[in-house]
Amino acid sequence: MGTTTITLKISEQDKERFQEAATRLGISLSRLLKEGAELRADFSPFFMERLQEFSARLRVTESIVIQNLVISWMARKKAEAEVFGKEKSWLKEFLFTGDGPVSGKFLYDHLYTGFLAEFRQRPQVMPGNAQEHDVADALAVAGIDTADKNFALYREKIIPQLEHLLAVIKKENLSDEERELGLKVFGIDMRRQYFK
Repeated sequence: MGTTTITLKISEQDKERFQEAATRLGISLSRLLKEGAELRADFSPFFMERLQEFSARLRVTESIVIQNLVISWMARKKAEAEVFGKEKSWLKEFLFTGDGPVSGKFLYDHLYTGFLAEFRQRPQVMPGNAQEHDVADALAVAGIDTADKNFALYREKIIPQLEHLLAVIKKENLSDEERELGLKVFGIDMRRQYFK
């Protein structure tokens, strides 16, 4: 396979930034630019559209979106392995066919369907055992209507965060002032005495 040379016009500021990155990674500037182009060229249009939407909405670069989502995924996998035992040897994010790895919209639809089934199997938060009762009460005191359709959309984010907050607040090594401050941040009145 032959090679060719291309010319690229960039600002001096970008050249300095790219050169610093190349030096930090121990590679040449041309290799850094080539690998960056190869990475971008492999993104599906479906992925690029969503990546650009995330980037614009969060007001961060596309590289930060990718990096932070991958870091989040790695942290979640490590935490799952520590809590539930050994990590699975296969990853549902990586499917292969005779043509190679599956990605883009097909993978998105496949994972989305699997996650829906997984989340629907999780127990719903209803007053019952002590922890669920604490969560339901804390939501009510904070003025969150669990019957509201918007709550249903954010249930998977709100409940784990609130459970974590309750666990932190209940720790005995917190002072009364720290406990009260934590509760006030979430709009919970200490007088209700949920956390004795």
